[in-house]
Amino acid sequence: MQGFILHVRKAKNEDVIATVLTRERIETLYRFYGARHPVVAAGYKIDFEIEKDALPFLPRLRHVIHLGFPWLTDPIRPQVWRHFISLLYEHLKDVEIPGAFYYDLLEERAKIWHLQNPKRNAVEAYLQILEYEGRLHPPDACFICGHALQERISLARA
Repeated sequence: MQGFILHVRKAKNEDVIATVLTRERIETLYRFYGARHPVVAAGYKIDFEIEKDALPFLPRLRHVIHLGFPWLTDPIRPQVWRHFISLLYEHLKDVEIPGAFYYDLLEERAKIWHLQNPKRNAVEAYLQILEYEGRLHPPDACFICGHALQERISLARA
């Protein structure tokens, strides 16, 4: 199974609890000695298995393989990606089955993250989320003068 790690928090000793977005759902998984494994970090795409028999209340994250992207060696792009992932985690925190849209969005954005400015990429991804959720309301009137927008528009700074 593949997924994006949205959030990692420390548990006892060096264990961690990871929140992973898969195509079908958001999984909360326990990883023994996860603090020792650099592949269990927020923002990474991983291939993994879920072991449900170990703990009765929390499945275990097993056989983790990091699926990297070419932009991970850049000093700035991973930082912006992790920030975007943390915002997405806050957005999806209380959702258990978000649907495939969010996974597909991350997959699409991760593939083109190195081709354009990462901040622009994050804003475009956020606009896609707003449009998908029905919360994107394009303006129909000018915010300066209040007149209805026609075919010709002017751009203002800020």
